[in-house]
Order: sequence, then structure tokens, then C-alpha cells
Amino acid sequence: MAGISSAEDFIKASVKQYLISTYSNPPVRCDEEVDQKLGWVPSISCPVNNQLMLIEASEKPYPEILRMRRAEMVEVPAPIAAYAACPEEAYTQNQKEATDLMLHGFGLFTVDAAGNVTAKFPAIPIAQHIPESQFKDDVDGLPALHKRQARECFELYKHNAPAGVASLAERVEGLIMRAGKDAAKRGWITKAQAKASAANVLVSLQGAPQFNNADTVLSAVRMFVQRYRNVAHHVPKDKKSAYRKYRDCRHAFLDGLRNMRDFKDAMKSLGLSGGF
Repeated sequence: MAGISSAEDFIKASVKQYLISTYSNPPVRCDEEVDQKLGWVPSISCPVNNQLMLIEASEKPYPEILRMRRAEMVEVPAPIAAYAACPEEAYTQNQKEATDLMLHGFGLFTVDAAGNVTAKFPAIPIAQHIPESQFKDDVDGLPALHKRQARECFELYKHNAPAGVASLAERVEGLIMRAGKDAAKRGWITKAQAKASAANVLVSLQGAPQFNNADTVLSAVRMFVQRYRNVAHHVPKDKKSAYRKYRDCRHAFLDGLRNMRDFKDAMKSLGLSGGF
């Protein structure tokens, strides 16, 4: 660490070099204001993949400034992914802090004595973050298979929000197709109608009198699938568009969980399986 004025300076210099090397020389800025609304000058800021990485060099895994400026990060009209960067030794000795950091949607880089940087876990842009506790509340009461399907989508969502939403929409489509098969067995729709696309199966279900009491649920599911089935393929044009997309993904994912639960309940109430 010779020539470096402090441990935090050493961490900052190491992480800066890591970003330049890993992301093909992006514009990395140190100790510069990002937005007045933020009320925080991060150690490093770096735009990567339509996200703004903000990194705070610290001697511990969870710097207090990340806790203090969480609300302000949401207000900045850009998808902020916030990280801490600390010594490897501090990470090893403070696993509880590191776990809290991850659960709160922040990422972590560690730096060893030789200046080698390790990305321990990625940050979730604050605009899209869904706490683990909220996810568990929203899937509470679902059958085990539904929970597993939702969990797979949630794990994907943590790393790629649009892909997680699209994956959840696919799972909801699976519920629709199963409902179509169940309805065909009852003679409520034809076998040919049950083999159509999910959108057309929904139209057939809504046209069957047996589903009159479920029309509100069917309409909500239809809107969800139409809007978010291909969301992962819509590339944002700029930071503001990316921010809106990430913000909308949070709403979409939670809406998808509600649609999954409501659709399952509605089909069960009609005597159908409500399954996949």
C-alpha cells in the first residue's frame, strides 16, 4: 500500500482499475457529485449497462451513508446500483453486515492486500429492489410448486429485473394453459380452443359462461401477460428510460405474484386444478 494515503484511497484506486479493466474502460469518476438530490458524493461513479454504479470505499462492509441515502437514491431519475467496497479481511470478519448489505439490495466489492478486487455479490438498482420479506409475504399461502416457480423468477429478477418479470409472465401463461386444458375436459371450451395461444385461451375462457364470476381476474391476467411477456427485449434508450423500466419492473413483478395467486384461487373456486 506504499504511496497510498489511506486504506480507503487504496480501495478506491483498486476498484477503479478493476472497473476500467472489466468494463472496457468506461468513464470512471472519483469523488464527484452525481446529483444534488442525492446528498452524497460517492467514492466512485461509473455508468454500466444503463445503470449508474455508485461505490463507497469503506473500511467495513456496510458504510452508513448507504443506509442514510437510500430514499434519496430512489428519487434520482436514473437506475442507481449502489455498492460498498471494503478490505477482504473486513468482509470475512463482518458477515452479518455483508448479509444485511445484500438483503437491502446493495452490492459489495472486496480488495485484498495486493489490490485484487472480487465482486462478492451484485447490487440491485434501488428502483427495482423488492425485500425478501415482501416476496415471502406475497407468496404466502401459495402451493409449494407455485412458490418454487415464483422463487426461480425472483432469483432471476434480482440479477436482471426485466428477465425476472418476463419469466413470471411465462409462469402465469402456464397457469392459463392448464386452466384451458381443465376447462376443455369439462366441455366448457373445445379442445382446439385449449390448444391455442395463451392470449386466445383467455379469450375462450372469458367467453364461456362458467367463467363469468372470474372475469375480473381473467382480464387482469390478460393485461399482465400482454404487457410484460416480452419486457426483457425492450432495450431502454437512455438513463431516464432505463429508470422508468426498472421502476415499472418492481410494480410488474409484485403485480405478477398477485395475478398468480388470484388466478389460482379463481380456478380452484370453479372446481379446476388452479395448477400448472
